[in-house]
Amino acid sequence: MNKITKREVKAALHTSLPIMVTFIVLGIGYGILMQKHGFGPVWSLLSGIIIFSGTVQFVSVTMLSGGSVVMAAITALMVAARHIFFSISMIGRYSSEGKRKWYSFSSGSIQNAIFLLFWV
Repeated sequence: MNKITKREVKAALHTSLPIMVTFIVLGIGYGILMQKHGFGPVWSLLSGIIIFSGTVQFVSVTMLSGGSVVMAAITALMVAARHIFFSISMIGRYSSEGKRKWYSFSSGSIQNAIFLLFWV
């Protein structure tokens, strides 16, 4: 197993810092929004663990505070469906990956969208 050097850690932090700052700012904004709509910190944490989509988290706050759980679920499904199109666009790139390619196609998350934007 290779030992990670200080230089590699420094390069990784330098590369990761912009997205980490963005996640911190969005997390603070989300916490403020949740508090404004009457949800406590536990609900913010649970939604982050269960929903796993920042866009859906922000969209669902007002719907859940209004009591429209079904509408929040339908909207979450529609918003998350955009990852199908991200995955379709990557089929050619990962066609030689064997069984691992199905994970690549189905693991649509915000990170996939970011990688897609900056890697292509």
